[in-house]
Amino acid sequence: TYARISDVIATLQSAEKEIVAQVLRDYFAQNLVQFLLALVLFVFVTFFFGVGIDILRYQLVQQAISNKKPSIGKAWKEKRPYFWNIVLLRILLFVVGLVAVAGVLLLGGLSYTLGSLFLNDRIAVIVAAIFTVLLGGALFLVLSFSFLFRYPIMFAKNVKSAYQSLKESYAFFRRQRSYVVLTWLVLLCLGIISVLISAVFNKVFDQNVLLLQ
Repeated sequence: TYARISDVIATLQSAEKEIVAQVLRDYFAQNLVQFLLALVLFVFVTFFFGVGIDILRYQLVQQAISNKKPSIGKAWKEKRPYFWNIVLLRILLFVVGLVAVAGVLLLGGLSYTLGSLFLNDRIAVIVAAIFTVLLGGALFLVLSFSFLFRYPIMFAKNVKSAYQSLKESYAFFRRQRSYVVLTWLVLLCLGIISVLISAVFNKVFDQNVLLLQ
């Protein structure tokens, strides 16, 4: 009886997997155009529209630092030399991120394989997961610190090469570790404060809308 029940459960599980796979295939087949449009929109917003916003922001900051009157029109006219360099910069960072994630996952899998030789499977999974999270967090911090000043270096020093901006940002981090880490922490705190203020504002706004209704 138990053998039959287990056979039925296994059959149901395999049937569920086939149904899920079929549903996913049908969904992507019916929504392929929408999926491709969403992908194109994501790439446009991330690599093109976002690049234009970054250029305007840093150009305005550079004008203010140089004791010039900030001008959006002038910043927009001067964006052309930087545009494709920043696009390339983002692509390089994306590739670096993919390589870092792949390396962390590979080392995490290797740690599980080695741990399973001496530990039981559950403990080996826990140890590998902790190792992967710690390694990923450490690598994320190192990359964040290394490339934190990529945009200021590109605009302040008028660097027209994406690779050179990353290289000089990493060199600056090696020379001024404490300054870079402190700047990163300040930006992190400002980001957290901004999120909290936005959450409070949205909460108050929603309550006022409900009150008006």
